Amino acid sequence: MLRELQKNAAAHCFSYDHNLSEKESDIVRSMREAFRPSELLAGGHSPELLLSVFSVYLIHLRDRILASGVDKPVIVDSYYYKLLAKCILHGFINDQIFRLWRSLPAPEFVIYLDIDPETAWERSDEGRKLNRLEYYGREPNRAGFERFQADMRALMLRKTNDIRTECIRVQRGCEPTVNAIRTLMAEPAFA
Repeated sequence: MLRELQKNAAAHCFSYDHNLSEKESDIVRSMREAFRPSELLAGGHSPELLLSVFSVYLIHLRDRILASGVDKPVIVDSYYYKLLAKCILHGFINDQIFRLWRSLPAPEFVIYLDIDPETAWERSDEGRKLNRLEYYGREPNRAGFERFQADMRALMLRKTNDIRTECIRVQRGCEPTVNAIRTLMAEPAFA
């Protein structure tokens, strides 16, 4: 979806989770391969190590946002809200690290892509593509996944309560969602 939004240079798009062909993302890609959440947590490492790795992702996003200029809108995939929600829901809480995350530039708008549980479960290959921070329980199952996703949605929307937030219902296929985002971004309030 981000690649589609980035086409025709309509927006600067940044993500720690997707390869957008940025040379500057090489370090983040390397870290994602070296430090997978499930392996870190299973390997007896502290939650602070996991949070520190996530901090690298978020500082990378901050740096990209600050370097992007003001010539067009900036779209950031998940920013820190999603990682913050996942960590809180799993009890990985460190106020010092979270203070750093919250000090990142606040967005002017949040576009929350609301995906129905059935589609999200299908995209996860029925749990086979999930990492340890995307479900409740010892092993991924649909009930633990859906319960976690509902809690994460509620927490993320609470965390963005003081920012203009628009929810877009994700539909099957990329094009309808991309078109809905483009339509929303064309409104005067987003210009």
